Amino acid sequence: RDVTGVQTCALPICPVTALRQAAAAVATGCYDTRVPAAGPAELASLGQAAELMRTRLVTALSRAERAEEKFRVLLEAAPDAVVCVGADGLIALVNAQAELLFGYDRDELAGQPMEMLVPEGARDLHPSHRAGYVADPRPRPMGGGMKLAGRRRDGTTFPAEISLSASETDEGILVSASVRDVTEARRAAEAAAQLAAIIQSSHDAVIGKTLEQIITSWNPGAERLYGYTAQEMIGRHVQVLIPVCDREREAQVLAAVARGERVEQYETQRVRKDQTTDRKSTRL
Repeated sequence: RDVTGVQTCALPICPVTALRQAAAAVATGCYDTRVPAAGPAELASLGQAAELMRTRLVTALSRAERAEEKFRVLLEAAPDAVVCVGADGLIALVNAQAELLFGYDRDELAGQPMEMLVPEGARDLHPSHRAGYVADPRPRPMGGGMKLAGRRRDGTTFPAEISLSASETDEGILVSASVRDVTEARRAAEAAAQLAAIIQSSHDAVIGKTLEQIITSWNPGAERLYGYTAQEMIGRHVQVLIPVCDREREAQVLAAVARGERVEQYETQRVRKDQTTDRKSTRL
């Protein structure tokens, strides 16, 4: 009783203090701190509820950490350079391939504007293109037929193919740009185009075919020599051009080619569309 004669209850100081301390520890990130369920029934019930909240929080955080780790593993395993950018245009993440391609360490790129990786001639337009994508974020190639390029740390540029995708995060939208250096692919395409032009302009008959001897290409020289158009011959077996008497020998030569053996230029006969024959020097 107090001095007035009214009966009072002593507060359970120790359980309240323990509960408060545990809650404070969890709030500061010490998620392994167990919340006690002690004292009077109501206080014990509160402690149990707080402990349940803590265990669920730990489970959710564990799942989030596993998901983040899986994302980082996939990011690092990507064969192309990947640059992840926030809606503000600042670089959030890059993978090892991006470091190799652009010549920067990831710590140098983090927090920097994406435009540092864009050639100077395109930098002024890039923010508007980026904003347009953020407004309609769906997986797609970047540029829509435009010739794109990237800029390395040393100032050199390279032709690039860039694919975009986006994901929602707790911090807002995150745009991932997969960047591929297509310098070698461009050179190969140019070389193939030059070779095709040479073949098309050649006065000699140049015929492309598979190892199964199905004709895949037929130049104007072949049209002039044999009388067949490309439309008539592509997809047909080359045997139509070989006289019956030469087919066994021709098969032996082709078998040698299939084995990777070197076949020198040799004399053979070919049958034209008008069924006349002509002896030709052939190289495989």
